Amino acid sequence: MKQGALKYKKNAKPVPREIAIRSAILNEVISKKPDSFTKYALFGVFFLIIALLVIAWFVPYPESFTLSGRIKGSSNTKTFVGGQDSFAVNEHTYYVECLIPQRYYTKATVGLPVRIRFEAFPYTEFGFITGSLAFISSLPADNGFPAIVILPKEAVTSQHKILQYKAGLKTELILITKNRRFLEHIFKKKLAVQ
Repeated sequence: MKQGALKYKKNAKPVPREIAIRSAILNEVISKKPDSFTKYALFGVFFLIIALLVIAWFVPYPESFTLSGRIKGSSNTKTFVGGQDSFAVNEHTYYVECLIPQRYYTKATVGLPVRIRFEAFPYTEFGFITGSLAFISSLPADNGFPAIVILPKEAVTSQHKILQYKAGLKTELILITKNRRFLEHIFKKKLAVQ
């Protein structure tokens, strides 16, 4: 043996007995071949994880924010002016006036899909109607930026029920800013934390 190796052995501290026992037990467990039940259980867990990841890829998770508003109807053409922008609502058209809070102003853009729920028609029973954000004023009001959501001509809900618009009905508007997948949402949060 080399002299350096002897020197190392003289100065080396003895391995504690419990670590040596644990190492022996660990070596025994690792060296054993797993039985068939363990193999199938591990395969099942692996398959379940892969299946959940595939399902999470197809599950939609839209980013959205919620507003409130009221239905209005126009018997003649009505023009909205907000700064340099203007928007005309045709006659016999129903629309919802709402205010977009300042914190959401940069996320809201004209053309966004809007899910409209009516206070008079419970969402769980009747569903929602999909409209679109047609106008956002560039001049803020007291509590936000005035906006117009145009309602479709036929009031057919997601539950295939036909409703009748009435001016003054209270609505809950869900503006969908991004259509993403649930898996994308999870990874975005994980990357943001790091």
